[in-house]
Amino acid sequence: MRAAFASPVLASLVYAAAAGLWIVLSDAALTQTVGPEGLATLSPMKGLAFVTITALILFGVLRRRDHDLQREAELRRAIEEQYSRIFQRTHAATLVLDPRDGRIVDANPAAVQLYGYPRAALLERRIHDLTLRNPDEITAIFAAAQREERVRFAAQHRLASGDVREVEVQTSAIQTGDRPLVVSIIHDITERTQAEEQLRASEARYRGLLERASDPIIILDGALGIVEVNARALELVGYTAEQLVGRHAGMVLTPDQLERQPVRFAELAAGRTVHSERVLKHADGRDVHVEISSCRLPDGDFELILRDVTERRQSEEQQRQQQKLEALGQLAGGIAHDLNNVLTVVLANAALVRTSLLDGTGDADADLRELETSAQRGVVMVRKLLSFGRAAPLAVKPTDVAAVVRDLEPMLRRLLPAHIEIDCQAAEPGPAHADAGALEQIVMNLATNARDAMPKGGHLQIRVHPAAAMSDRLILEVRDDGVGMSAETRRRVFEPFFTTKPLGAGTGLGLTVVYGLVVQQLGTISIESVLGEGTCCRIGLPAARADDLTPVEVVSDAPSAWPRGNETILLVEDEDALRSSAARILTRLGYTVVTAEDGLAGLAAFERERDRLHLVLSDVVMPRMGGRAFYDAVRPQAPDLRFLFTSGYSAADLVELQEAQDGRPAMLPKPWTAGELARSVRAALDGI
Repeated sequence: MRAAFASPVLASLVYAAAAGLWIVLSDAALTQTVGPEGLATLSPMKGLAFVTITALILFGVLRRRDHDLQREAELRRAIEEQYSRIFQRTHAATLVLDPRDGRIVDANPAAVQLYGYPRAALLERRIHDLTLRNPDEITAIFAAAQREERVRFAAQHRLASGDVREVEVQTSAIQTGDRPLVVSIIHDITERTQAEEQLRASEARYRGLLERASDPIIILDGALGIVEVNARALELVGYTAEQLVGRHAGMVLTPDQLERQPVRFAELAAGRTVHSERVLKHADGRDVHVEISSCRLPDGDFELILRDVTERRQSEEQQRQQQKLEALGQLAGGIAHDLNNVLTVVLANAALVRTSLLDGTGDADADLRELETSAQRGVVMVRKLLSFGRAAPLAVKPTDVAAVVRDLEPMLRRLLPAHIEIDCQAAEPGPAHADAGALEQIVMNLATNARDAMPKGGHLQIRVHPAAAMSDRLILEVRDDGVGMSAETRRRVFEPFFTTKPLGAGTGLGLTVVYGLVVQQLGTISIESVLGEGTCCRIGLPAARADDLTPVEVVSDAPSAWPRGNETILLVEDEDALRSSAARILTRLGYTVVTAEDGLAGLAAFERERDRLHLVLSDVVMPRMGGRAFYDAVRPQAPDLRFLFTSGYSAADLVELQEAQDGRPAMLPKPWTAGELARSVRAALDGI
């Protein structure tokens, strides 16, 4: 009903229809009831009743309409008051604008405060007086707002003081009666804009410094992702920025490096600068040795400043080999003396055995045991020389440092003059993660320095013991009572080419080599020295557990314990006496032996006997055709034929040959004993 009477036209039509029906129907009803005479009497009363009823209905309708209009007016006033309070209290400057001419219709206190005008003065202005945008842009903004588009943009507004502020404006249309208006909410973003500009300028300066830096620089995030690299870093590793940025640092830093030397996040998070040495992988596959200085940036990323020390490491390695050669030269006299003694014993006992066999007198068994013992002493000397003089990459593994020092003591006694007393305190096992060859080089270098510091003789002490303050470190200590060092010398002692010796008497790389070897084993080194009182060098190595040390396998070398067999073996050896001896030993062990004096003869024997051969025992270095070329010729024709190589070169050289041949041929270094030959042949045949 309320909805029907909301329209005056509809209400009039309803009233006319109802009145017409009342007149027609009521007259017809009364005529039938009271007749024409009665109708004439009742008509005035009927009309009065109709007027009364319709008046009452009209009164109710109008009263209800007035009530609804009053409620709507009150609601409108409440909403307007609420919006007015919001308008007045909001912290954002708000202007109500007339889009026809840009006049400011209303302004809240925040706008008055922002622009610095009294409210009355602000209401006398147009938006054109405040903004630095041109009129066409303002007109386009108003038009977009009236299309009910939410417009948001940045602008510059001038204040009453003449200052210009950066602002962000949000504009939308409102309807007040039949008058369209536009509301603009204005945020002062001057400080934010300035801060962003300063940040952009700072980033530009930082990027410029990054690119102009003479050192390679890499920026990593907390997950070791590469965030940024400068041009020098790209040159260092051979990649482009597109290939590196966004990738994990493992692209240039191998996973085994990260596992052996984890990133010291705790120290970096504490604000400390961390120094380390690592090996990067260049794009072309070669190793690049670098020293790295790392620190944590304010944004949480990590800055790595790198220094290429590849040439220095190569120079140190060359110096290391040079020092080995010098040491070998100094050892030559002592080794020749001892080796001559060994050979004399061998010759003397061989003569005794021959005599015993001829006339049946003497103890041939005892003579043979003495001959074997002397030969083994010679073997140890030769192997130690081969190991000492060979250049090889570090193989860090659990190593008994004390055993290395004990084994090195006889060589030190030959290296140092008789008036220097040596005291090795390394009785107990000293397990550490280290490379035995590098430890030998370190001790030899430090002993050589100590010798030079004690020209009139003195005392050299070498100790191996756990660190007192750190359970994860093992200490190798070399101490002398020589001339000592000054504070300036001690400060520069690890610098490459720094030496206090006369011109031509030293290269200045000895302690630099020691430092490099220690760092590569993740160790630490410190030197204490006082002029006239001597020097102590302490090397801290990562400790290992005694259980990790590889136990020495004790193998019985009695002839009865030698393994035997009945297979056919091709023996290729250019040394007649050795070929004959090996063939006799193998024959006595039950094998069938076919011999050849070099690789070419071996190929001919292989062609004749290939169907019944089980193993080839071949020397590596031979005239006409060596063992490796012989292997390469035979392998395609008989892929299942087993090989056993033997050589008088160092065991490490044999390992390199084994790696070049995919690890397939077994290795037996010379000189070997009959028992070693028997065990190696059986293992090669059994595929062990």
